[in-house]
Amino acid sequence: MTHPCLPKESILIVDDSLANINILGDTLASSYRIQVATRGEDALALVASDNQPDLILLDVVMPGLDGYEVLRRLKADPASRDLPVIFITAKTKYEDEIEGLRLGAVDYIRKPFSLPIVKARVETQLALKRAKEEAERANRAKSDFLACMSHEIRTPMNAIVGMTGLTLDTQLTPVQRRYLNTVRDAANALLALINDILDYSKIEAGKIELEERPFDLRQTMEAVAHTLAIKAHEKHLELLCRVPPGLVSALIGDSLRLRQILINLVGNAIKFTEQGHILMEVDLAADNDDQVALHFSVADTGIGIPPERQGLIFERFVQAEIGIGRRYGGTGLGLTIVKHLVELMNGKVWLASAPGAGSTFHFTAQLAKDLPRPTPPPLFTPETPPSILVVDDEPLSRLILGDLLKSWGASRPDEAASGPEAISKLERTTRDSRPYQIVIIDDEMPTVSGRELLRQAAPLLQAGTVVILMLPANADLEVTTCQPYATCLGLAKPITHDDLRQTLEMALRLRTSEQPPPPASSATLAAQHILLVEDNQTNRDLAQIILSQGGHQVTTAENGRQALDWLAREDFNVLITDVSMPVMDGCSLARTVRQCENGGQLASGADGELLMRLNQRLAGGHLPIIAMTAHAMSGDRKMCLASGMDDYVTKPFQPDEIMLAMQRLCVPTAQSPTAENPVEGKRPPATPPDPADLRRHLAQAYHLTDDKIDKLLVTAAHSLTKHLNEMEQALQGGDIATLNLAAHALKGLLMTMGQNELGEQARQIEQGGEASADILADRLHTLRAGLAKLL
Repeated sequence: MTHPCLPKESILIVDDSLANINILGDTLASSYRIQVATRGEDALALVASDNQPDLILLDVVMPGLDGYEVLRRLKADPASRDLPVIFITAKTKYEDEIEGLRLGAVDYIRKPFSLPIVKARVETQLALKRAKEEAERANRAKSDFLACMSHEIRTPMNAIVGMTGLTLDTQLTPVQRRYLNTVRDAANALLALINDILDYSKIEAGKIELEERPFDLRQTMEAVAHTLAIKAHEKHLELLCRVPPGLVSALIGDSLRLRQILINLVGNAIKFTEQGHILMEVDLAADNDDQVALHFSVADTGIGIPPERQGLIFERFVQAEIGIGRRYGGTGLGLTIVKHLVELMNGKVWLASAPGAGSTFHFTAQLAKDLPRPTPPPLFTPETPPSILVVDDEPLSRLILGDLLKSWGASRPDEAASGPEAISKLERTTRDSRPYQIVIIDDEMPTVSGRELLRQAAPLLQAGTVVILMLPANADLEVTTCQPYATCLGLAKPITHDDLRQTLEMALRLRTSEQPPPPASSATLAAQHILLVEDNQTNRDLAQIILSQGGHQVTTAENGRQALDWLAREDFNVLITDVSMPVMDGCSLARTVRQCENGGQLASGADGELLMRLNQRLAGGHLPIIAMTAHAMSGDRKMCLASGMDDYVTKPFQPDEIMLAMQRLCVPTAQSPTAENPVEGKRPPATPPDPADLRRHLAQAYHLTDDKIDKLLVTAAHSLTKHLNEMEQALQGGDIATLNLAAHALKGLLMTMGQNELGEQARQIEQGGEASADILADRLHTLRAGLAKLL
């Protein structure tokens, strides 16, 4: 019964018999507020009003909507689905009662009824409702408390981890280094516990909702492999990632939660494996017009799980065996979180394991298809595929490399599982005058390492041979030991699709001695009226100086929307635009221009009047558009070209690159490269954060005088500080999207200024979405310290 100091609870009586209503109302009125409805439609209207009852007594047989249909509609509405409903009816068959309870009624009372029994059951259901609401309030309070405490704990923990990392970079004794490493490991373990507890609390409260955003499946899985690579290689484990060539990769879903699942499973595999390998792979389970069901698996060669524990492994606070928490650590919540996230993706999770024989965790997920993305052309032509040798003691690694090479047009490469076997194959091909053109070697092989194999194979390597040495994730990729014998490139493990392709592209250029065409001279290009669109003031000033020195007239805009205003008022010969900008990005700008040139109506960030003026000025023409951006992947170039741009220049841009791109578009010649193959310019070498080197770089790379350098450095310092502050505020607020955008802008500016090492630090923050907050804070602190020395 309601507490005397609280408002009375409300009961809605729904019955077409006024006699039944009067009897029930008289009995319950002393303890509860009574509402009445004689038709199902009236009852639904009362429930939908501001005076929703606390409980409903519902007849079954009524004119119009019967009680069963009323209950169906109540349960279908989120606002009323939790209302307790008790049927009071003359329908006495058991199948009628079963139907009522199946639909969601909490009780079923047959007429003629006993008033004391009705009153007792009403009191019981209302007491249960109050208890449930109290439990939900307590759960919300607990979640709020955990969120607050998590924030309060993270703040000092970030400082502990960050300052410990900075101290580890100083001169220390071996004992001090060991102590500080222990502090850092303990702090990271504590942060992992906090993250697990907070996630589980969100799951309990039903507050985890999946996002629906486009993402690339292959890149997501390879990012997981990169994140955990160092941890795996510290234990001398082979971490492999396999995405079959041809598998749909452009998807829509929550890539961050998918990464969380994979990181949890792969992290566990590394934790419980002492030797061997971990294989993360995905295959197609089902495919329809707009969705795919994917089957993921993470297999290890670790300790395995006893059969009697496998049925409990996904329960909270349960681990693989008794006492394992003391040996391996952890909360026992990770797999529980995995199970809930997989179920949110309409999938299921299971495992196959045996003690001492390793474990394989499987899960499925249903994801929507995104629009297919352009695929890069084959690396190799079927007429002249290169002769390739892959040397690796791990059969799975050889299989993955072979699949990737075949997908790019190569024939199945020769394989060797050891150094002696590789020597034998090299001797045979040399004897037969059919030397290998590309040799891919794992550096971490038993008996004979990759570097030792290179020393032994020196007489067998031809001058045109390119060697790719696969190195541990934390190794220095500058490989010099094989330089006297052949051209040698380093490639960090785990081997990923994009990294291997880019390395092979470089290998092919080196093998065929391909050189980029000579830079265009600004003297050969007539003066142009250029619209330059760039949101970063320093980059804008620098590009304007470079273009003005070539005799060109330059008008600037800070985003695509401002550029459309200029295009509606003036005629331009060339549009040079950044890609990532606020208000309207470069690709949207290009699409709008092309649509207006074709006489269409595209309302992406432009009003009707502006579009009309753009159509009048641009219709029937073709304005050359050049992308100028820090996005340097081949897929980004294709995205720009697909949006209607004509050419692509990467930051840090060189004056000759911009002039060459303009010459290709404004003064076409038979010798000029096509827009489909823009020239990749060389990036300036990495330089330490030294002001004198910075000034020297700006003077040499952009031909700037001292006064122009002084002016540029003032705006650069302002922009760098602005982006840093944005990054710190975004990190404190947990806004990863804003953090990535600010880091991207900072990276592009630093690369433009020739500060490659600092730019790489910004890139690690931009692409570190899976890193913990403390790691991001540590990277940001290091970046700020480097910039302080620079400026």
